[in-house]
Amino acid sequence: MTKMPQFRLEHYFHSSKPPHIASGLSFLDLPLHVRKLVYEYAELDSLLIDLNYSNLLVYPEGQYPDTLGCRKLQPFGLYKLRKLDVVVRQDEVWELEPEFYHTDLGDEIWCRPWGEVQAMLLISRELHREVEAYIYSTSTFRVCLGQPLGLSRLWRMSENALSHLSVLTIRLDRSGTEVNGDDWGFVRKPPDYLDISKKWGKEILRDWLRTVDLLARTLRPHTLRLNIVFRARTLHDANAIFEPLARLPLLKGCGICVDLYGQNRFWKKEMLEGSGKKIWMLARADNDETAISRLAQHTIKEATTVGSKLSDPFRYLDLPQEIRLAILGYTDLVSSDVVQWRPRTAYIRNRSCIYCSDLGDPIMVNESDRCCQPYRISNIETEDTTRYACCKQCSSNDDSGICYCSFRPAIWSSSCICWQNCQSIFSVSRQVRHDAQTVYYNRNKIAVTPFNSELCRYSNFDYGWETWRGVRGLSKVELSLYLSSISGYALYNIRWLEWILPYASRTYLIPRTRAWHDYLDTILLMENAMNLKGLTLTINMSLSRCLPKYQSSWVWWEAVVLPFRRLGDAGLKDFFVNLKDSIKKGQREHHERDLERAVMGYAYDSRKRAKPEERVKAMAERKRRQSDWYSFN
Repeated sequence: MTKMPQFRLEHYFHSSKPPHIASGLSFLDLPLHVRKLVYEYAELDSLLIDLNYSNLLVYPEGQYPDTLGCRKLQPFGLYKLRKLDVVVRQDEVWELEPEFYHTDLGDEIWCRPWGEVQAMLLISRELHREVEAYIYSTSTFRVCLGQPLGLSRLWRMSENALSHLSVLTIRLDRSGTEVNGDDWGFVRKPPDYLDISKKWGKEILRDWLRTVDLLARTLRPHTLRLNIVFRARTLHDANAIFEPLARLPLLKGCGICVDLYGQNRFWKKEMLEGSGKKIWMLARADNDETAISRLAQHTIKEATTVGSKLSDPFRYLDLPQEIRLAILGYTDLVSSDVVQWRPRTAYIRNRSCIYCSDLGDPIMVNESDRCCQPYRISNIETEDTTRYACCKQCSSNDDSGICYCSFRPAIWSSSCICWQNCQSIFSVSRQVRHDAQTVYYNRNKIAVTPFNSELCRYSNFDYGWETWRGVRGLSKVELSLYLSSISGYALYNIRWLEWILPYASRTYLIPRTRAWHDYLDTILLMENAMNLKGLTLTINMSLSRCLPKYQSSWVWWEAVVLPFRRLGDAGLKDFFVNLKDSIKKGQREHHERDLERAVMGYAYDSRKRAKPEERVKAMAERKRRQSDWYSFN
C-alpha cells in the first residue's frame, strides 16, 4: 500500500487550502505560442493606439494647476483644446473648452479600461519586453504632428517597441496652440498645405527628419507598414517629405495620401447627416496620371522593393506558350470580380423626342403629350474595362477614414489588391498582346451594362440599379457595341459573357426597328465568330421594369431571348436567364427555365449547370433594404 503524499493529505482535510506543488516553473516557462494565446485572451492584440489623445491629461478651462478636475481623454471624440504655456514632465499642458465639458471622459489606456491584464508589463523586465513586443507587433498606431504632443510620444518609444512596430500612420499637419480633436475622416477645416519656405514648414520638415532617423536606427527590415498623410504646396515640398524615406530599411508596405495644391483634392465639403452643418470629408474620385502620382508611386516602389540588376535579361518570349500564359494568369489581367463594360455616353441627334427619364433622371419626366425638343449629347465613348469601387480590404485599420486604395483620390499604396485596367501589358509587343488577350478573355467574366450605368463591384452587387435606365430609340444596343468593338481573336476567346438589360420599358428593344435588325446581326456574328462550345451566356433582365402580371411582358421576354436559339442549335455550352426579382420565386424559376429550354432544348436544366443565383438574391435584398429605408424616412 502506497502512502499518500503530505500535501494531498492536507488538502483532503483542509479543502479551502489549495495544494501547493513546488514545481519551480513560471509563466515564462510556457511555450511561446501558449503565452501568446494568453496575451490574446487578455485582449492585448489588434489595438488601435492614438499617440496624441490616448491618456492625454486635460484641465477644465482656468483650473490649472488644480488637479481635481484633471482627466484623461479617450482617444476618439470631438474636442477643442487650447495649449497652455507650461510643460510638465516633458509633456504639454492642454485645457478643454467649456462647451466640451459634457464629453465622455474617462481613465482609459489603449482604448480599453486599465486593468490587471496590462499590469503584466510590470511583473518583470523579461516579461515586459515580450508583452511590449507583442502589443507593438499586433496593434495599429497613428499620430498627427498638428495634434497635442505632436510626435513626442513616438520619439520616446523604446528601441524594443520600435523594432516590433507593425503599422504606423503619420499625418504631417501644422501645429498650433488651439486644435480640434476631429476624427481623421472629416475635419472642420482642412489642414494647411506644407510650405517649407516658411518657418512652420521648416519645423515640420525638421520633425519629420528626426522621425525618419529614429525609425532608420531601430526598424527591422520588412516589418513596418508605414502610411503618410500630408498636403503640399508644391512638388518640391512633397519631394522633401519623400526623399528621407530612402534611409529606412525595406518596408513591408507603404501608403501615401498626398494632396498637392492645384492638382489633387481629397477633401470636399459635404453635409454631415443629421447635423445640418457642412464639414470637410474625404472625397471619392479616381486618380489622374500627374507628376505627384508618378513621384508617389516611385517612392513607394523604392521603399518596398529590393532593386536588383541582372547581368542578362530574362528571355520571357522564349518560354513555351503554356508557361507564358500561366505567368500572365498571376498578373492584373485576371480580375477576382466580373469585368464591367459600359458605353459612357449616348450620342443622340435629330430625334423627334427624348424623354428626361431616358437620361437616368427619375424626377424630370415629360408628363405632357407634346414631344420634348431634340437633344444632343456628346459622342459615344466606350471602354473595355473600367476602374471599380474599392474592395474594402486596403484600409490600415487606423480609423482615419482613409482607405489606402489606388482608386481613391491622391492615394497610392503598395498593399492595394483591387483589380484595375492593365492596358500596359497589351502594349509591350505583338506576341505579348496576343498572349494577354488569350488570358484576359479566357479567364475573366465580362458583363455588358447599359448606357450611363454606374461603376460597380459585382461581388458586392454595389451599384445603383435604379439609375440603369438606358436610352431608348438607339440604332445599336450595348451588346452589339461591345462585340463589334473588339477583335475577332478576342471574340473567339470569350468564355463568360453577361448582358444586363437596362431599367426601361419594353420600348428599349422593339422588333422591326433598326436596333432590332442590328441585334439579329449581332447574334449571327456570335454564331460565326465565337467559340460557342466554351461560352457561357447570361441574359440578365432582372432590372427590367416589365411586370410579370401582364401577358405582354412574357411576349417581350420571348422576343428578346428566342433569337438566341440559333446559338443553342450551334452548340452553345450554357445559357442562363435572370428575370425580375419581384416575381414569385416559383414563377420566376418556371419562366426562366422555359426561356432557357427554348434556346438550349427541352432536356436542359440550368440548375445542374451551376447557374449563379447570388446576384438576383442580392438584388432582392438590396431592394428590400432600400424600400425599408424609404418607408422609415
